[in-house]
Amino acid sequence: MVGRIVCSIVLLFVLAACQQSEELPTLAPTAAPVRQENSSLTTPQLPATSTPVTPAATFTPSATPVVLTPRPTPLVGPGVNITTPAEGGEILLGSEIIVSGLVQIGAGQSLSVTLVTATGHTLDEIRAEVSDFNSWQATLTAPNSVSGKADIRAALIEADGAIGAVDVVPVMLQVDPDGSDRHLILHRPLQGEEAVGGYNIFFDGVAQQPVDNLLTISLWSEGCQNRVASQSFRLRGSGYWQGFVVVPTNASGQLCAVAHFGEPGNEEWRESQVQVDVLSPGDDRAFNVLIGNPPPESVLTPGDRLLLYGTAYNAPDREILISILLENGRLLTESVATADIFGYWELELFIPADASGPAQIEASFGERGSDDFVQSNIPVSIGDQE
Repeated sequence: MVGRIVCSIVLLFVLAACQQSEELPTLAPTAAPVRQENSSLTTPQLPATSTPVTPAATFTPSATPVVLTPRPTPLVGPGVNITTPAEGGEILLGSEIIVSGLVQIGAGQSLSVTLVTATGHTLDEIRAEVSDFNSWQATLTAPNSVSGKADIRAALIEADGAIGAVDVVPVMLQVDPDGSDRHLILHRPLQGEEAVGGYNIFFDGVAQQPVDNLLTISLWSEGCQNRVASQSFRLRGSGYWQGFVVVPTNASGQLCAVAHFGEPGNEEWRESQVQVDVLSPGDDRAFNVLIGNPPPESVLTPGDRLLLYGTAYNAPDREILISILLENGRLLTESVATADIFGYWELELFIPADASGPAQIEASFGERGSDDFVQSNIPVSIGDQE
């Protein structure tokens, strides 16, 4: 009996020794991210209208800081991205821009955030602060100097100064007329407007306190880095202005249209820029007529003569029919203008003394109802509409 008990005890110990224990996986240690601190870093005067069109600002900067929310899936390997602001966001000049995103940053690297114009001017630059969760944030300032298309760039900078990974978000910088006593607004050309090589392109806008009353308008190619055409003229002071530049015949694709006064980089420098699409003269789409003066929404005076001018692309026989009609369809006056080799046309029309109310100006060429007929119009009003 005692022998059986002893054998049972020995058998239990043998079975226990034969069992294998399961080991738990060991977590791999994670490297602590490097935290970066902030660091500082002559042509004749063109006629003007007394009623400039001033676009209303559509952006109001918020005083509420951005709350950073890291993406569920972090970046793999060295890299950087921008999550705020959104692409194409409108930024009011004189305001702060809160920029944020995610980054995988290595030892010796830093994160640079810059605001750069389409023509390559750096408006602000700062070193971003990186958190323990690989998110980052920086605050840029949009100065009062340049409006139009710009880029926010986030770039990893190596210890030797070389640039590593880069992310770019395009934004639009908008003039705040009440934010600065000195400013420059570009009404036309519009962003994305079409122009034609060898023909005039029309500029107009508002200049407030222009330096030496001298304004320059220009066109830039090769990513807006090479100036291919320009024109400078004296203004009578602050107010509405107009001008033309001839697009080079061999130009095509995307160009920057720029207006500026003052020297770039100086405190008094002001610049406004848009991107336009230039067609070759033989392009099937290079077939249009534009009204440069008066500007849209102008108020015309009954009993006065009105100077009209504009540009016509590939106009048959270069004859342009100009008409002024009331809202009810009554034809007030019309006449024919002739375009020159640059497409420029002009003429004067008399506004009847008894005319009053909303109206429109039409410019056209070709046979009405046919495929070669082209027409454009702008809204105006006649008389005191208050």
